[in-house]
Amino acid sequence: MMKKTGLFMLVTCVLLLVACAKQDIKDDNGEARDVDHFKITIEKDSVQPALKENKLVKLNFKVKNTGKVDFAIGASDFYIKDEKGKKHEINGSYPNFGNDIKVGGVLEGSGYFQLPENVKNISVFYQPFKNNEAEWFIALPKTK
Repeated sequence: MMKKTGLFMLVTCVLLLVACAKQDIKDDNGEARDVDHFKITIEKDSVQPALKENKLVKLNFKVKNTGKVDFAIGASDFYIKDEKGKKHEINGSYPNFGNDIKVGGVLEGSGYFQLPENVKNISVFYQPFKNNEAEWFIALPKTK
């Protein structure tokens, strides 16, 4: 009887530990999103220390024009929300990408965002006008 009770308690403890284990966070790094005129892929590049307890996040963008007319896109069409829902725009002090893309053409470039040092995960939104058209969830590496 004592062995059965001990075995039952052991199994219960293992099940509780497994149930309470931290879930893996889905990271959309490198995944493409199709929107009206474009196929957009975002990849995290680097996270560097910045001024005043902030960090500079560099994201690489690859945008293919899948539409029927030439169309413009740039880093200013994107913004970030942190875990607390705070919105962060691009940092205009860095060479952010942007240009017209011919039909079937591809534009590659970087976008720079300054975030508080404690931000670990971000959502990147493509919002060329008033409505969000695409979203990526990105887990940030530690600051170098």
